[in-house]
Amino acid sequence: MKRGFLSALSLFLGACCPASGSEMFFTQQNVFLSGEEGYNTLRVPSILMTKEGTLLAFCEGRSSWRDKIQTDLVMKRSEDRGQTWSSLVCLVKAMPKAAMNPTPVQDRTTGRIFVVYELFPENYDSSVRGLGQDSATDWIIYSDDDGKTWTDPIEITSMTKKTEWGTIAHGPGVGIQTQSGRLMIPSNCGAEDGSYAYVIYSDDHGKTWQIGGQTGPHMDEAQVVELAGGDLMMNMRSYRKQGCRAIAFSSDGGLTWTEPADEPQLPCPVCQASILRYTHVPAFSKNRLLFSNPADVSKRINLTVRLSYDEGKTWPISRRICSRASGYSCLVVLDDRTIGVLYETSTDATFTRDRGTRPAGWMNLAFARFTLEWLTEGRDRLVRCSGADQ
Repeated sequence: MKRGFLSALSLFLGACCPASGSEMFFTQQNVFLSGEEGYNTLRVPSILMTKEGTLLAFCEGRSSWRDKIQTDLVMKRSEDRGQTWSSLVCLVKAMPKAAMNPTPVQDRTTGRIFVVYELFPENYDSSVRGLGQDSATDWIIYSDDDGKTWTDPIEITSMTKKTEWGTIAHGPGVGIQTQSGRLMIPSNCGAEDGSYAYVIYSDDHGKTWQIGGQTGPHMDEAQVVELAGGDLMMNMRSYRKQGCRAIAFSSDGGLTWTEPADEPQLPCPVCQASILRYTHVPAFSKNRLLFSNPADVSKRINLTVRLSYDEGKTWPISRRICSRASGYSCLVVLDDRTIGVLYETSTDATFTRDRGTRPAGWMNLAFARFTLEWLTEGRDRLVRCSGADQ
């Protein structure tokens, strides 16, 4: 009896062990500086770790601080987990049009990396609806060599936009690939009765795309995470004036969604946020979700990362990354299981929210990297279970 117990204990200890990167640390550096390469403003961050272990950081390169102004899509690469970064690369030279909201996803089967974005014509008129070039249109680029080179833009508007929609957008943030293999890009649209969040998806490794279910109104700037049981949770920016995020669920792969519900555990001004799976049983000892946003009901300040152990029902862990001005953010899990967040920040206490002139350099994009132990202040330790599909 005693020998049997010891044998079982030995097997357990051999199957579960501390994961790499479990020591406590926090590092931070600026990655994009507004004014760099002549861009007045660099904002709307997105970051992806590829299967090869490369960090790809994307954002908009704007001619001014305004939305839907002349804007290119730009990128930097890091091959050392964010310690150093490449020079700025222009992915989509769109000016005088506006290419906005780069939203990447990688297909784990083919390795192909997609970036979906929307394109607004010069002097865009938001009242124009339909699929023509005088309205907002959907585009995609992809890379088969770990983000070193990219295709020319490919239009997908006819597959991903309804004729009655005007404005469309994606993310901001990242797409996901579900356990079934479905590629999914969270999106939002402007309809006659307000803004709606929805998804577009592909079941053929990005060759074709379809429109999934939508939820709203008064919702946009969504991110999606797959829950442990296979359902999807959409986390959305809300215009319902409740000072928090809103959530909806899908049990059919994103084809339909529940009515949005306010989530007071996630206080938020009217701003984008990021949600991402960190660990999943049985590959790791616990299920964990991550969430980041400016944790204030009205101001874009206090960029905070939260942790949930029960698939987003509660968020018992939180730690502030930046107390100053902080806006959009994008989480990433690195190959050594450290956590990264690329986010908008400034040396100012708060962002200038009036419509006056914003000088070059008013906003930068910083990359913070830290461990689970740092996030939980030593209360949680990452344990990986060998032999499980990770």
